[in-house]
Amino acid sequence: MEAFETLDFLMRRDQLSIKLGGSQDPLALAKKKKPKSDGFGSSLHVEMRLEELCGELHLHYKGQALEEIAEVCEEIASESTGDVKRAYMVLGKGADYGIPSHSVCVNVAESCTEKEFDANFPYTLNFHANVTNIMAKAETPESRRHDAEL
Repeated sequence: MEAFETLDFLMRRDQLSIKLGGSQDPLALAKKKKPKSDGFGSSLHVEMRLEELCGELHLHYKGQALEEIAEVCEEIASESTGDVKRAYMVLGKGADYGIPSHSVCVNVAESCTEKEFDANFPYTLNFHANVTNIMAKAETPESRRHDAEL
């Protein structure tokens, strides 16, 4: 969860108007192919940040935590690159498309359950999300009454 929330952080700090180049396949010069998207949240954007991620975790974590997070990062990034790219390509579309780190941790890597993810997500080091949707799931009619009484 930590590694892929860090990927989310790295991608979100890029400009929405980012253009990375490489929008055409150089091996298909004679063919008329549709240019690939190369902006924010594109497959190329995710791939670029994913390649940097595991090697730059030392900038975010230390000690035993770094070792464990880096090991999981390398394993998931190498085994599930395509799935990770698909999960993070929703960033440019808005919050209604889901939380990429949730997709990776719960669905791709199956390293945690939905409940475990929701319980730990707000406590990740690079947590920078609007939690109103997550908190609404945890909210019960009883807790709303208690909040209203305060």
